[in-house]
Amino acid sequence: MYFKYFKKNITPHILWGTTISLFSLAAHADFWQNNQVGISWSNQYHEPANPDKVSKTIINYAHLSSDQLGRNVLVANLYLSDDKDQKANGDGGATEYYVFYRRYFSYNSIFNHKIENKLVRDINLTLRLDKGLKNSALEPNPTKGRAGLSIDFNVLKGYFEAGADYYYESANNNFTGGRFNFDPTYALWANFGFPVHDKGFIDGFVDYVGATGPGYFNVNAKPSTLFQINYMYDVGAKEGLKVGVGYEYFRNKYLNDNQKDPYGHATHSAPFIAARYSF
Repeated sequence: MYFKYFKKNITPHILWGTTISLFSLAAHADFWQNNQVGISWSNQYHEPANPDKVSKTIINYAHLSSDQLGRNVLVANLYLSDDKDQKANGDGGATEYYVFYRRYFSYNSIFNHKIENKLVRDINLTLRLDKGLKNSALEPNPTKGRAGLSIDFNVLKGYFEAGADYYYESANNNFTGGRFNFDPTYALWANFGFPVHDKGFIDGFVDYVGATGPGYFNVNAKPSTLFQINYMYDVGAKEGLKVGVGYEYFRNKYLNDNQKDPYGHATHSAPFIAARYSF
């Protein structure tokens, strides 16, 4: 997704790109906030150990704001699957909620001394907390914590941000006795976005999570890569409705080894359609 804002005496430098997950960059102003709702759909999703393609409607809310210390990002997604990804009781498609909050502590904001060079716009300490809930038979319901550093790069148009995190996750598996902890690992991530003409914008993200020891079925978890790119078109005003298309690639989904999945469905490659509204 992306946001664009303008307020008197505040330089308009924020744009946001995301879907199921998560990611942002903003040049720093004194105070601002922006909200966005969105919806996307595809029938090309896969779930591990599931032989079928799954249709999902994803409803999204995102909030961005800044203060004296940096900025806040809150993203909440609701995933509505068709009956190819069933509830635990088999009565229709599963419902999943996924929320994450990321807190940025900005060098520019805290020290009131802006970094000004051709490469770097700002440096941040980042903290992130994720929580998921799903009413499938597995009921994975992950909890994740991340802490690290990120760099806002000084690009001519749009934004580019990259970071590295310490990563910890716990999850549930109803088939093997309940909740368990993955081994701590690292995560590398980036968010990007840039205009392509007056009404068009491309944005996206990549998130790589390293190996985390024994996974859901006591098989070593594999590194996971989630990549998404979107093209959005302003239907009217830039602060209003956008429509567009996107593409998502998720390799070793939920850290499952795709090579050992009986259907090769721990990886998906899914085009989708989307709409967003900023307010």
